[in-house]
Order: sequence, then C-alpha cells, then structure tokens
Amino acid sequence: MKTLHTIMLGLMAGALGLAGCASDADVAVPGAAGDITLSVTTEDAAASRALAVVDGYEFKFVMQLLDRSGATVGTQSVVDGSTGTADFTIKAADIDAGASRALFWAEYVPTAGAQKVYDSGDLRSVRYAASSYDLSDASLVAAADAFAGSLTTLSQGASVSLARPLAKVSFAPTNPDKVSGATVLTVKYAATSGYDVLTGNVAADSRQELTLTNAAFNPAANPWYTVLMIAPANLATFDGPVTMELTGGVAKSYTIP
Repeated sequence: MKTLHTIMLGLMAGALGLAGCASDADVAVPGAAGDITLSVTTEDAAASRALAVVDGYEFKFVMQLLDRSGATVGTQSVVDGSTGTADFTIKAADIDAGASRALFWAEYVPTAGAQKVYDSGDLRSVRYAASSYDLSDASLVAAADAFAGSLTTLSQGASVSLARPLAKVSFAPTNPDKVSGATVLTVKYAATSGYDVLTGNVAADSRQELTLTNAAFNPAANPWYTVLMIAPANLATFDGPVTMELTGGVAKSYTIP
C-alpha cells in the first residue's frame, strides 16, 4: 500500500523499493434584489501565499449549484481566479429553481494549445481530462494544482475557503547509476477519479488508467518526478499496482504491488 500523502520510490540494487517518504467564463456582477453574493478563496491566498503563474494557463474558479436532492441547478459559472480570491453572484432565479448548496473548484485552464489536466464539467464527478500526460512539460505538471470546497447553506456575504483535494507523489532513485543511459521513463497506474466535491469522496471502484511519460528522462534527477493526484477523503491509501518502464540506453521494468 502507498499512502496518499508524499510517496517516494527508491531504486536499490535493481529492485524498486517504497520509501516514506465548461462553459464560457462568467463575470460576477453586483447583486440585484434576491441575488446572493459570496466570496471564495484558496487556502494559499488565505495564508497570503501567491498562486503560481503557469505559462500557457489561467487560474479559474468554478461554481456549480445543487438542490436539496443533489441535482444540478442551472449551469456552471466560471470566473477569474488569478488573485486566489473571487466573488460569485447566485441569481434569484436559481434560488427560486431550488438551488440550496454550492460546489466550488479552482484549477488551471489552458489559454491556447496546452493540455487541460481535469475534466471539471460536473463537480459531483471530477475526472482526469486525458489518459496520458507528458512529465517533461513543466507547465502541465504545475497545472495539476487544484482546490475544492462547498457551501451547504446559501447566505448573503458567505465566504468559502478551498483546500487541495490532492496528494503529492514523488519517485526518487537511491542508486541511479544502475539505470544510467535510460532516456525515457513511463509510469502507469489506475488513479482515483470521479471526485465528488460535495462529499470529498470517490466511489471505491472509480479509477482511470493513466500513463505518465518523460521522454527527456535523466536518471540522475532527484526526484525522478513529482506529481499531484486526486486524494479523496474516503481512501486513506492508494492501492497499486504502479508500473515503471525505463527505455533508451537501458530497458528495465518494475512493478510496485
């Protein structure tokens, strides 16, 4: 088992060991009579930490309204989140239609040509937007950062702090000389997916097969790579297997159960 916190993989004498290591953007406007205006902020902004500027991406906040049964009311609203804070206005018409709760997701969205990390079209089931990702693309790796939160009672002037529903996973060698000459690293695993922002959980069998590839791999790098993965509240551990393949001047394959 691999805990969903910081996971380190070490290469020791040829054996791999585990070490502890949607819609167009809407602009919020001053509320009319019957409207509700609320604010959202990331945990970083709340702690006066600036959001990373990621080349080729913009940071956005997404809001999705729900009724008491958990069904979506209206369409998602998307606003700029570059400062780490934003305001949303919930229209009286949506409240009249049954909106009683709000879900929030904050993520990096491509400006042109870049790859989107998450499919956030339904905040009751956030998934990875693709099955393969390029680990040599530093911007893409950084764009995996995201925040989530919810408001179970809609009230004028409410404020919501969003936290990362993610775990940092790192793979590091202990003796990279054993694979000197390898130029490509490919990692495959079934990632937890279908994240429900309302509950903070995923279904136990909700997985997506992901392939992470670094075609500019340097075995001397430490760590070999670091990624962020969805870490739901109802799964304290990540059950493998994780396969790692090295190719180029060296051809080796490892499996972590």
